[in-house]
Amino acid sequence: MSRKPISQKTVKRLFAASGGICAFPQCNVALVDPSGALLGEMCHISAASSGGPRFDPNLTEEERNKDENLIIL
Repeated sequence: MSRKPISQKTVKRLFAASGGICAFPQCNVALVDPSGALLGEMCHISAASSGGPRFDPNLTEEERNKDENLIIL
């Protein structure tokens, strides 16, 4: 089963909302290093596919890929 990619608009909103800092509690690591390399990874809060951690069958694929269900660590 092929999943739809997360939209660039959503990715941009997510990075802007992060303030450039990892969202893991008490982690203050910048998501981008001085050379411009991306250190963070975008993750689903409720898993993107069945069998994954915290998968919610009540969410649609579109809802799973919205910024409300994504976090950068």
